Amino acid sequence: MTVIKLPSVLPGDLDLKAINQQLRERTAQLDWSAVISAPTAALSVLLDGLDPSDDAEALGFEGAIADTIIQDIIAYFNQRPALPKPQKSAQKKPQAQQPEVWEQSGAAPDSPEVPDPVEESGFYTTEDEADNSPEDKVSQDDDRVLKTATSFEIRQQLEERILKDLLGPAGGEYEEIDEGRVSDRYLVGLVAPLHRRKRQDAATTATDSAQDLTGRPGTVDEGPEQRDGLPIAGNDTAEDGSTEAGNAVAESMFPSSLGLTFCVSGEAKTIQVTAGWGQYERDRSQTLTTEAGNAKTVWKRIPIRSQSQPIPLQPGPLEDWQIHPDYGVFVRGQIRRQDNDWIVSLFLVNGQTEYETNPDQSWLFQPELKVKSGDASDPEIFIKRAPVRHADHKLDPLFYAEEQDMKMLYRKQVEFAVGHGVGVHATVADQTPMRAIALETRVVPAYEVPKT
Repeated sequence: MTVIKLPSVLPGDLDLKAINQQLRERTAQLDWSAVISAPTAALSVLLDGLDPSDDAEALGFEGAIADTIIQDIIAYFNQRPALPKPQKSAQKKPQAQQPEVWEQSGAAPDSPEVPDPVEESGFYTTEDEADNSPEDKVSQDDDRVLKTATSFEIRQQLEERILKDLLGPAGGEYEEIDEGRVSDRYLVGLVAPLHRRKRQDAATTATDSAQDLTGRPGTVDEGPEQRDGLPIAGNDTAEDGSTEAGNAVAESMFPSSLGLTFCVSGEAKTIQVTAGWGQYERDRSQTLTTEAGNAKTVWKRIPIRSQSQPIPLQPGPLEDWQIHPDYGVFVRGQIRRQDNDWIVSLFLVNGQTEYETNPDQSWLFQPELKVKSGDASDPEIFIKRAPVRHADHKLDPLFYAEEQDMKMLYRKQVEFAVGHGVGVHATVADQTPMRAIALETRVVPAYEVPKT
C-alpha cells in the first residue's frame, strides 16, 4: 500500500480525484501529519464516496493529525449526505413445496393431495412486510448502533471533559453548584473584581483593619499601551504608546482583566466585539432539597453575553462599553496606526467591587472575548503583524541573521494576535490561510504539535 504524504495546505500540487480512486481501491494510505489547512472543497473531492469507519485504515486516521484538521474532517462527514446502503430484495411469496412421494408401480390408489399450510393459514408475506423483515430492520438501525471510537475521538472527548471540570460549566449553561464557593469548584478562568476586600484575619495593622475596602492594584490599572507589548516607533504620545520597555507590571494572582492585541488590515473600516462570562448567583434550587424538604440554596449560573455595535477604526482610546447594565463589566481598548494597518488592543475589565457576603457574585467565570469584522461582506480582516527591523548599530548582525532565518523557517506560521493573561484562537479563512476571520480568547490554550 502506497503512503501519500499530504501537503500543508490542500490540495497543493496533488490530483485529489486520482488519490480518491486509489483510496477506494485500497491501494493507498494518507499521511496527514503535515496538513495545517484543509478547505471543505478539497475534502469533498479527496473523501468522496469514502466511509470514515470502513475506510479508516486507508484514510490514515490512526496517524498523526492536527486537532483543527480533525474538526474539519468531522464537520465534512457530518454535513455530507449519508452514503446509500445496499437494500435487500423483497422476499417473494413463499410457495408450498410438495414432498416427493415414492409411488409403487402398478394400480395403486392415487395419494391424497397434500394441503398447502400457508394457503390454509391464510397468511402471506407481502412485499411491504418483506421490506420490514427483521434482517432489514437491523440494516436500518445501523446508524443507531454504538460504534467503536477512534483514538483521536477518545482523546478529544477526554480533553473536553477535563476542560469542563477545570473551567466549566460542567453542568451546562444554567447549571447549579451545591458548594460553598464557585471559586473552589473551578480553578481557571477567574476574573477578580477591580476593588477587592481585604480579609480581616489577614490584617496586620489597625490601618489594615480600618480600611477594609481597598482598590488593589492589578494589571487593569495600567493602560492598554502598557500591557499589549506591541510598542510602535513614535513620539511617545498617548496614541502611539511608549517605545521603551517599561518596568514589568506586577502581575496579580487573580487579575481583574484579560485581553488581546491584534493587527487589522488597513482596508477594514469597523470591527465588532462579542463579550460575556458566567455569572453565578445564590438562589433556590429547582431540583435539590434539604432534609426538611425545602428548596436548597445553591449557586445558579446565568450566562451573560452581548455584542457591540460596529466600532469604527480610528486612532485613539475606545469608549468604555458596558456589557450588561446590571454589572460593572466593561470592554476597553485602544486603536493605533502602524504603517497602513491598525493595531488594536481590547480588554475585558471587571470593574465591580467585591461583595462582603457571597463575594463570588462579583467574580467573572468562563470569560470570553471575541472580535470579528463589522462588515459581513469583508470578513478576512485580521493579518499577520510583521514589524520592520533594520540591522543598524543597535542590533547585533549575528542576531539579525538568526532572526531572518527564523522568519524564513516559520513564514507560514502566522501569529494573528497576542493574548494578555489568556490565550487567543484564530479562525483562519478557508481560501486565504494568511488571514483570519475571527479571534477569540481561550483560557486554556491548545496547540497541536506535529509528530516527528
